[in-house]
Amino acid sequence: MRSSARFYDALVWVLTFGREGAFRARLLDLARLAPGESVLDVGCGTGTLAIAAKRRVGSGEVRGVDASPEMIARAKRKTAKAGTDVVFDIAVAESLPSPEARFDLVLSTLMLHHLPRATRE
Repeated sequence: MRSSARFYDALVWVLTFGREGAFRARLLDLARLAPGESVLDVGCGTGTLAIAAKRRVGSGEVRGVDASPEMIARAKRKTAKAGTDVVFDIAVAESLPSPEARFDLVLSTLMLHHLPRATRE
């Protein structure tokens, strides 16, 4: 995962023809996030969507989880640079770190293909 974390943002930019920002903004528009809501981003990668969600929910809680320590490290750096307070944890979708936690919305992009076939079905 180290090499993919290193080039992830550039790869997503190429795969979306430079429209990642518009794609993520549209996703958040469709989600109808409101200030104060709580959001979980499963398979958060380098945190781009979680950071964008945090800007929409303001004081609401946003958490991101990803199986890759390198992705989480990059997400934390991006969050610090953006001046937001998103919390990131290393975890897989099938075993979240706080199973008792409740969220108003769960987001996930570009990660379902990483799940085992049985989980996807």
